[in-house]
Amino acid sequence: MTAQAVTIAGGSGAKNLGAVSIFTTGAAEGIHSTTTTGAISATGDVNSAGAAAINIAGTSGATRTPLNINLTSLAANGGTKGLILLNTSATGSPGGFRVNGTGTTDGSGGTIQNTTRAFPTPLKQALCTFGLPWAWPGAFAWADIYHVSDQLLRTRRDAQWLCGAFLFIRAIALREVGGHLDNSFFFYGEDIELCFRFHRHNWRVHYDPAAAITHIGGSSSDPTRVDERLKNAYVWQARYRIQRVCYGRAAAAFVRACDVIALSLRKAKLFLSGQRRTDRYRSVSDALSILLKPLRT
Repeated sequence: MTAQAVTIAGGSGAKNLGAVSIFTTGAAEGIHSTTTTGAISATGDVNSAGAAAINIAGTSGATRTPLNINLTSLAANGGTKGLILLNTSATGSPGGFRVNGTGTTDGSGGTIQNTTRAFPTPLKQALCTFGLPWAWPGAFAWADIYHVSDQLLRTRRDAQWLCGAFLFIRAIALREVGGHLDNSFFFYGEDIELCFRFHRHNWRVHYDPAAAITHIGGSSSDPTRVDERLKNAYVWQARYRIQRVCYGRAAAAFVRACDVIALSLRKAKLFLSGQRRTDRYRSVSDALSILLKPLRT
């Protein structure tokens, strides 16, 4: 999605989100809260791509928002900031913000980055665009190209594609698939395309969680380096470049059409529900305006 999964605005009562399992894409925050004086409580998992996983702004320094958040995992792949807490309080009742036991060692409180995912085939990408793997997991969980369970992230296995931040590649394999990354990719996606070539030439792509590094995600898209709107345009461009190179021009056109339809429906729903002046509406509108203009893919 391209807007917050959970938005909290206004009201003075307690906000108990219960157990959450949030996975967002397209520079969307997982939980976004503003102008509330009630306590916020939540457990579970929050995983975002390209934005803060949790952004709680509170109300003011004098009136701080109490927190009671205990997560099993928290991740923001590609976001410049994974966690933003302003005018909040971890004291009083309730009080606390914890991430427990999903790092590279048990109880570390860190997070394992999701570096192994399924290929974004046109059909799977389209189903994710409309949110079907999360709305009806019983029927469409097989199409989820974003979420990988914590158990799989700890399991040594063959994978479809791996994050390019940390790879070992046999020289003979690299020479066989062309010898280099596809330099037509400017901003994201080149690791997907490279792994796609390896599979096409019958090479294995293997994931081993025993090898670990610290990856500072989102450095290439830091706001001090690239404007936010330009960054979003590059992300969309890479999305369709992957489709075109791996699956053909028709696949790229199909996925882009699905994105336009989904964003248009979301914008209309927000407009009709009186949310025209919200950040969520502006985010969807900005994304739609990018897709309605030519993008070099």
